Amino acid sequence: MSVQYAARSKLAALRLIDVLALPHPNWLFTRAVGEVPERPWAQAYAGWTVRCAPSDRYAFCLPSRHQLDYADVSAVVSHLLANAGVDCCVVYPSWRSRYSGNCLIGPEGTVVEAVAGEIAPLLRGRVTPDIVVTYASPDCLRSSVERGDVEDMGRPLLARLAAVSRELTPVRGSLTLEWVSTHAGGLLFYDSYGSGDVFGSRTRSGVRPPDRYRD
Repeated sequence: MSVQYAARSKLAALRLIDVLALPHPNWLFTRAVGEVPERPWAQAYAGWTVRCAPSDRYAFCLPSRHQLDYADVSAVVSHLLANAGVDCCVVYPSWRSRYSGNCLIGPEGTVVEAVAGEIAPLLRGRVTPDIVVTYASPDCLRSSVERGDVEDMGRPLLARLAAVSRELTPVRGSLTLEWVSTHAGGLLFYDSYGSGDVFGSRTRSGVRPPDRYRD
């Protein structure tokens, strides 16, 4: 099956990661502070993150808080829902980033961008990528251009990003995935944007994409 998608809202962009069966934080979407469990539902060695995930628009650099004590999560959710002009938040364990970046996936190939540490300076245009790897064909089997210290980031990580990109190559449009490689050793995807039609070889069987993913 194929999954039609468009970044019409932050909530839809995050839920698309679920639909595509990509590894992601153990997250909870909440529209009311009363929906936040009294006890943590996951281990959080670096604290907790709360991000705005509005269902009515997509925007970059929305308010967020990171590395919170769990005791403070409900208060932060309440504050953002009341003051940030959003109707939904997402909560999940924070991490310490080893490398983070973007996979820009199109019908003709993929570009992997990476920075050491957190992605925020890259998204805000304050830095350029430390590493750029270009695959000029959709199979992502051999890079055509490499810039930066790929060996430090690690070839196995690059191979995993290439494999995901290969499986999600859109038949039209483009898809960008934000990813992080954590110090705990995990690869997680935690945002997406773009518009197009992914041939869903990874799509979970029986999961119907919500209407906001559909054209």
